Amino acid sequence: YSNAILSRWPIVQSGLVAANPAWARDLPWADIQPPAGPAFRIYSIHLTFKRHGNPFLGAARAVEIRRILIHARGFVGPVILAGDFNTVGWILGGQESEPAIELLQASGYVDALGSVGGRTQAVLGRLDWIYTRGFAAADQVLGNYDGSDHRWLQASLSASDAAASDAAPMSESNTVTLLAATALGLLGVAVWRK
Repeated sequence: YSNAILSRWPIVQSGLVAANPAWARDLPWADIQPPAGPAFRIYSIHLTFKRHGNPFLGAARAVEIRRILIHARGFVGPVILAGDFNTVGWILGGQESEPAIELLQASGYVDALGSVGGRTQAVLGRLDWIYTRGFAAADQVLGNYDGSDHRWLQASLSASDAAASDAAPMSESNTVTLLAATALGLLGVAVWRK
């Protein structure tokens, strides 16, 4: 399958979200248990780019994100959505004003790249994101193209106090470092500790 989640820590549960059943777009998710602190859920995102030559499908991408957010509501710990959101917007240049991104922000998710974010695809702009709930981000990197038409993204994430009030916070040695890479048409999200 074109999306994958890799982890050095145990994947305790995983599956697929039917993000767009009509277009057979199923996206993987996994619950990962670090050595200390709360388990977290991660989604490997690759939203619809175009249908019948039309890339301006912001409403369709918002429906796909809405289905993922509904699925994520059932998980009480921190959550990560990372990958290729294909946020073309109405003009080429990838935009935060695309409905999927607005929906994430309205739902309390935060752009883990913050001010480091910029063009992640040479022609179309910012298509790739790392959005989180219940994490604080540091050490953000917008990488090179390295054999792909997308740059790789990286951020170190630590569970915030709001992530799970009944769970111990992650120690510094258990900080999640997330690498989202789209290369040669394949999307992978890797999670490892520092």
